[in-house]
Amino acid sequence: MSKFADIDIDPGIIRRAAKGDARAHEIIYRAFSAPVYSICLRFTKVPAHAEDLTQDVFLGAVRGIAAFDEAYTLDQFLFVRPVSGAAQYTMPLDGLYLCGAGTHPGGGVSGAAGRNAARVILQRERGL
Repeated sequence: MSKFADIDIDPGIIRRAAKGDARAHEIIYRAFSAPVYSICLRFTKVPAHAEDLTQDVFLGAVRGIAAFDEAYTLDQFLFVRPVSGAAQYTMPLDGLYLCGAGTHPGGGVSGAAGRNAARVILQRERGL
């Protein structure tokens, strides 16, 4: 069973967080920080690294929560980036781009993610 299955956050809290409400961000952090840390620790096996990754997950949430889509659950949103620095189809490794069916706009095999990634690559290569 998912570590997130029993966490129930009122959609109003998410909307408040999207508007910058610090108390709403705190509520989300307190609800999700333990399971997020547990997952990070399971992968890293190093408590200090797990703490850093947990903070990174929540910093990403604070920066991106205004774009939260209520079609997803909040735990799905927290892990929307596979690694720190991954955004808009780019990865921290120069020249590596994400464009599979699981990337935005996601939800199936439509070719849209590949097209969007190609546009990002062309913009970068052309210096636009």
